[in-house]
Amino acid sequence: MNKIIRLCPILLITICLVVLIFICTGNAFAESSGSCGDGLTWTLSDDGSLQISGSGDLKPGNWDEDGIVRVSIPEGVTSIEEAMFLNCKNFIGYDVAASNNNYASENGVLFNKDKTILIRFPSGLDGSYTIPGTVKSLSEGAFALCEKLTSVKMPDSVTSMGSYAFNCCSGLTSIQLSNSLKVIPRDCFSNSSSLKSITIPGGVTRIESSAFWGCSSLTTVILPTTIEDKGIAEDAFEGCSLDEESQKAVSKKLNSNDPDKVGTDLEVGDKADYQLEATIKGDAIDRYFYAESSDESVIKVKSLTRNGSINYANAVKYFYVLGVEAVGPGKATVTVYGSNDKLTVISITEFTVTGEAPEPIGPEVPQESFATGFTVEAGAQKDCSGESSVKGSLIETPFAAESSDRSIVEIVSIARGGNVIYSDAVTYFYTITVKGIKPGKAEITLYTDNTKQKKIASTTITVTGDAAEEPTGQKTVKTVTVGNGVYKLSGSTASLSKPKNKNVTKISIPATVSANGKKYKVTSVSANACKGSKKLKTLSIGKNVKSIGKNSFSGCGALSAVSGGSGLEKIGASAFKDCKVLTKITLNKKVKSIGSSAFSGCKKLKTITIKTTKLTSKNVGANAFKGTPAKATVTVPKEVKKAYSKWLVKKGISKKAKIK
Repeated sequence: MNKIIRLCPILLITICLVVLIFICTGNAFAESSGSCGDGLTWTLSDDGSLQISGSGDLKPGNWDEDGIVRVSIPEGVTSIEEAMFLNCKNFIGYDVAASNNNYASENGVLFNKDKTILIRFPSGLDGSYTIPGTVKSLSEGAFALCEKLTSVKMPDSVTSMGSYAFNCCSGLTSIQLSNSLKVIPRDCFSNSSSLKSITIPGGVTRIESSAFWGCSSLTTVILPTTIEDKGIAEDAFEGCSLDEESQKAVSKKLNSNDPDKVGTDLEVGDKADYQLEATIKGDAIDRYFYAESSDESVIKVKSLTRNGSINYANAVKYFYVLGVEAVGPGKATVTVYGSNDKLTVISITEFTVTGEAPEPIGPEVPQESFATGFTVEAGAQKDCSGESSVKGSLIETPFAAESSDRSIVEIVSIARGGNVIYSDAVTYFYTITVKGIKPGKAEITLYTDNTKQKKIASTTITVTGDAAEEPTGQKTVKTVTVGNGVYKLSGSTASLSKPKNKNVTKISIPATVSANGKKYKVTSVSANACKGSKKLKTLSIGKNVKSIGKNSFSGCGALSAVSGGSGLEKIGASAFKDCKVLTKITLNKKVKSIGSSAFSGCKKLKTITIKTTKLTSKNVGANAFKGTPAKATVTVPKEVKKAYSKWLVKKGISKKAKIK
């Protein structure tokens, strides 16, 4: 017994040494250098200094965001991707070379070269800040997620602020605004929960949607006389704690004339699309909307398309497009419901149609339609639009199309343009883009999905002219843009590398992309591909995608819907981290690994469906589900429920969650 006691201190010292070595060398396995754009490389030192070298457009590298303290921008950097260091909580400063022709820095803050635009305030800087007198405007999200910032003084030189300028500044208690401002833009101060009072300066005429949404400590608002009638958006101060005097002042200028209830005048024969929005209390409605006219002899519904939503604490704002046709004179209303059970009314739009009723004549067959077919010149492309009613419930799978003879006609793309849901059928609107190859005829058939078992419609394409010449001497391209995505080509495969632009709201990853005279299977999403894409709302993952890289969709704060992914096998670390309005996710049968923090911070992720039986505690990374709702529902295969219940909790699922 005494021998054992004497051995314990030696064993303890040995263990401590092992732990100390592990701690000191823990970062040895993390990447310390790499590429960050064509012509640019990065190196991250132990002290948190990120050194950029080379020339070109700066793109996100595969670096440790939490390890970055300062970044050095050399002369050769020509552009910096928006919101690149947004989630670096320890980041306190930019150091821009004086010889750089595009950017400048002062006290760690990033500006354009002449310091007239404040581009980005580092997320980790704390305390108060006075904006320099040279600044005329603040970029979108200039101070977003700066949680340690407590107060700001803005000089009168500032004439405009971008949307989300002070979004989620949870430590901000006060701000002095410029007297030269005209507009408080959308979501400018949303979720800045410590802001207690605000004085809107004279000259401001409008306060836009969600400008102060979620500022739960905001009690006092002082408005100028320059605010226009109906110049304050209805949800501008939603979620605030305004005192009685402030509530009265705001209500006098509130825009209560909702776009979904505005009367609309049309002439007989007019066709029109209306961009509408409506805020409905309660949880998100996952079903497709349904529209109905009170009198189809006056107004007919032609299409209804949902364009996304914004989730609030106790309500959801929906954006949708209503397409109608004026049939005859009179008045009618179109009611949009949450589904075809008509239990939830989303909006009511009133229409007045003037003009003379059309004479009753036989149905007119258009020159070109899916009934009569289309004509296209060899070597040219053409959009062939149509509509078809299919019995049954809504088809959510991506449509597929096939040419009977690809030597005559090739299919370039398929686009769904909305639908109208009836009690026993759905009418779909779609456009098939085709390319004529050589003279002749071929039939194009549209199917419900790529199994091609259920047909929607077909049409005949007649190709005229001379056969297109074979391309010679063409340069092989390395990337191709398809839809809203840019794909990097390698061998016979492709990878989604980035969105087409920063305003993309929807990305549908196809099964294949075409370039260089051949097709490439889209098998992956590159690391950091869509990281920080603040406007991305919906994502559809193609059937050939096997892996989603590290940080691919991290920080996509508006991403609310993810679908597809039937072939997905690997989800990288932090792939969907901080997708704060994502409500549900399905992990299909082939998924066999999930990286650390993959869904960390997805605080609205209430529904998780796991169909795979291949996951274990070893192939699911630490904190994979940390920060998901306490009352989430997790559905798993029955045969692995017991094993999954144990490791799910270890990986971040709350003990209060329902695992079934």
